[in-house]
Amino acid sequence: MGCMAEKNTIFIKIGRMGEKVKEMAYEDGITLGDAITKSGYSLRTDEIIELNGIANFGLSWRLYNSNVIILKNKPVQKLIAVKIGRVGQKLLNISVPEHSTVMQCLFKAFITTSADEELWLHENENKTPGYRVTMGTIVHSGYTIIIEERVDPRREAILKAIAEFIENETGMGCTWQELPFSYAEKILAIK
Repeated sequence: MGCMAEKNTIFIKIGRMGEKVKEMAYEDGITLGDAITKSGYSLRTDEIIELNGIANFGLSWRLYNSNVIILKNKPVQKLIAVKIGRVGQKLLNISVPEHSTVMQCLFKAFITTSADEELWLHENENKTPGYRVTMGTIVHSGYTIIIEERVDPRREAILKAIAEFIENETGMGCTWQELPFSYAEKILAIK
């Protein structure tokens, strides 16, 4: 006579939030998905599975004696309002889930950035100075994300020197920002 492997029985409590919880007996080794199906439940698209008070288990998760399975509605994500845009362009108002990153805001607004641009975050409708941020920075409601061209400090210093030179030589006053673009670019191209 051969020996047959003996299967142990485990007891699991299962129910849907707001309904009666049942205690069911299953063979040891049953998966979460099989237990839900065999107990007569089906997972709706607006539900999550909570196993022993913790959410986000896969249906292939192996169950053990005394596990508690609750099917419950997915939590509603709170949306926050954020403004985003490039310097010189119209700001966009977007809504993103709470705890979103700058990268997720850019994605939602269909905006891409280049290595020549910096991201600045302004809180409280510009009542406080902005600060440079990274793609992973978490945003909060009311924040404004500004994308602007990265400024090379050497370039700025050269342009200021050129503006001062023009003013001293010609008597024409101009700031470095007002220099004719073509003139400034020709001088900056000289190495």
